Amino acid sequence: FANSTVPFTNTGTIKGVGGVNLNFATVTNSGIVSPGSSPGILNASEALISGQPVNVNIEVVNGSGAGTGHDQLNLNIGGVGVTNLSNASLTVLDGGAAPVQAYTILQTAGTFSGTFASLSLPLIYTITYNASSVVVTKTVSTLPAIWGDFSAISKNGAVTLNWSTLQEDNTSVFVVEYSTNGREFVPVATIPAKG
Repeated sequence: FANSTVPFTNTGTIKGVGGVNLNFATVTNSGIVSPGSSPGILNASEALISGQPVNVNIEVVNGSGAGTGHDQLNLNIGGVGVTNLSNASLTVLDGGAAPVQAYTILQTAGTFSGTFASLSLPLIYTITYNASSVVVTKTVSTLPAIWGDFSAISKNGAVTLNWSTLQEDNTSVFVVEYSTNGREFVPVATIPAKG
């Protein structure tokens, strides 16, 4: 798809493989960009997501590489400018069969600035922002503890946490952390594991 001068607005889903060339167009994108067709690679102009309140959906299936094992969005059509991620959201889906490894999900011919405004990653994933790539890493395939019950009760400005585990494997402590923004956490308590 190529659109060089006509204003481009997306409120739906851009999904598939191939290219989306939006050079010199005025872009408004509040929809979804979902590279691939389970999975695949989509090449696009940086204007497709830069500064836009768009949700980027990435599927991770296996470890066979970009385009076959996981989706990838390449912002390599046209200029080599700065792609601002700070208004965009990222959702990563893992069907459970993907191995523990790193997955390059976004690349640019220029550079990235900012971080995603919101993230929806599986619990066992981390994200790394590099100058010209964004990488998610699956860190472990299973958790060392199998959770039972968990409750949080707020009373008089304090929160009481109660939990149980059904099984613990190589678990020594539980570190309770607190966050006001969901990205930066501060440890507030360390509780010994029962074993």
